[in-house]
Amino acid sequence: MKYFYKSIIFNILIISLTTILFPSCNNKDSYLNSDNDEFGFEKMDSIALQLEQIRVLFPTVDQWEEDQAITYEKDSAIILDRGGEMLLDKSFTINIDATKSIIVEQQYETVLSIINSGDEDINLSQFKKYESPWTKIDPAVSSNKYTKNAYTVDEIKQFPPTTINEVLDYIFMQTRTTQSEFDWNKYLKQTKTINDFPFNIKISKITIRMRGEYLNNQPFKKYIVFKLI
Repeated sequence: MKYFYKSIIFNILIISLTTILFPSCNNKDSYLNSDNDEFGFEKMDSIALQLEQIRVLFPTVDQWEEDQAITYEKDSAIILDRGGEMLLDKSFTINIDATKSIIVEQQYETVLSIINSGDEDINLSQFKKYESPWTKIDPAVSSNKYTKNAYTVDEIKQFPPTTINEVLDYIFMQTRTTQSEFDWNKYLKQTKTINDFPFNIKISKITIRMRGEYLNNQPFKKYIVFKLI
C-alpha cells in the first residue's frame, strides 16, 4: 500500500514538471495559433494598415513591402500595386472592435493608353477616366474577413464613349510644343474604336472604402487606395 501511494505521488510530480517545462504541449490550439495574430493571419505573412482606430490586415505581397510602397495621407493609405495584385481575388481582415457599425465598399477606375512600339509615348492618364459605382463587400459569415473578387474582362474594359478624333485632339494639345515628328494621326487612324489595337483600357486605381461609426458614435470614413500605374 505504501508503494502504491509513492507511485501516485511520483506520477503527479512528473505531470506537474511537464506542465511547467512544456506548457504548449497542454494547449494544442494555442500551439497551432502561436504564430497567428487575432485576425488569423500569420504574423510574418501579413501587412497591417492603421487608419486611426481601424486596423486592416492583408496577406503579404513582396512588392508592397518595398520602400515607399505604402504611404499615408489624411484618412487614406496609398499602396503602389504595379504588379496588379488587387486585380485578383484578395482577402483581408478588419479590426472592428472599436466600431459600432461598418460598411466596406470598393470602386475602381480605368484609363486609356496607347500601345506604341516606337520611341514616342503619350500619357493619357488625364484624358478621360471611368469610375465604377461603389459596390458593397460583405464579410464572411460571423467574421471580420472580407474578400474583394477578381474583376471580369467586361468590368476592366469599361470606359466613357470616346472617338478617335477626341484622342487625336488631346494628343495634339499635349505635343504641340514638343515638335514631335511621330505621325499620331496615321498611327491611330488604322483602328475604328478605342476597343481595338493600338488602344488599351486598363484599371489604374482600386479603392476600398470603410465607413461607419466608432463606439463613441463618431462617424468615420477611411480609404485604402491601390495605384496600379
